[in-house]
Amino acid sequence: MASNIYIPEGYASALNNKENQIAIKRVKDFFQRELATQLNLYRVSAPLFVAPESGLNDNLNGVERPVSFGVKEQGDKELEIVHSLAKWKRMALDRYGFQVGEGLYTDMNAIRRDEETDNIHSIFVDQWDWEKIITKEDRNEKTLRECVKAVYEALRVTEKYMANQYEYITCILPEEISFITTQELEDMYPGLTPKEREYLIAREKGAVFIMQIGDILSGLSDSTAYRVRKFAIKERLLERKLCSLLTAGLLKLLGKRHLVNTDTHRGKLQRNIGNRIINDNVAIQLPVVVVRRTSVMLLAGCQ
Repeated sequence: MASNIYIPEGYASALNNKENQIAIKRVKDFFQRELATQLNLYRVSAPLFVAPESGLNDNLNGVERPVSFGVKEQGDKELEIVHSLAKWKRMALDRYGFQVGEGLYTDMNAIRRDEETDNIHSIFVDQWDWEKIITKEDRNEKTLRECVKAVYEALRVTEKYMANQYEYITCILPEEISFITTQELEDMYPGLTPKEREYLIAREKGAVFIMQIGDILSGLSDSTAYRVRKFAIKERLLERKLCSLLTAGLLKLLGKRHLVNTDTHRGKLQRNIGNRIINDNVAIQLPVVVVRRTSVMLLAGCQ
């Protein structure tokens, strides 16, 4: 099977193995503080595994197989390694008593045995997840853009910090992030695939926020729709079905509060699920649209 991993010819790490580990910790420690400051988030610990019947494991496309194991002292009861914390975070916001304007974040670890691996995707998942409570009145594009800019500012500040720490790192992110919809991208590059369009717009802008992922584009058939999970996506953020690679989605929690969510899933959307998750006193009503953020590497554009 051909590998999707790309290593530039002649590449050599500027740091040794020990120095790399120190640098990884340094950038993660700094970024999480910046992200928490920008979005008013508090760090929480997250589960590595959950019971299948809890309904808290995100099944992604519906075809990925979870890694499961039996617990000896519980009669070999089956547990699953999480794919995503999308559902768990919504429950945690209510259980931990977060209020409007507050949110949580966690450094999520997971195993995705069916993942398509490349330079920024692995079977082992180590990613930031965050989710924040907002009011119904804030369910609008203005809030979405503010969240995008806040996350991007955390990335830019982190980039500057690391450039000051290591001489070989230079700042490449522009001062502001650009916004564009998937339909606008198709209109610009009608003969290209979504991935090729993303590459070109990232190269042109340096940092770009792609909105309305999940819409069926005028030039695409249902079979080639824009990188969305194959489940029906019926609920949208705004009537214009606003979606994005970088941030923010909404759902009903106990009929009175709304959440903003992001995590890294290559810009894919949380599917529509026609069920309810009941855990203790928490009822989470789905369907829901969850919009994802992309990684720093995708935001950095192409040199």
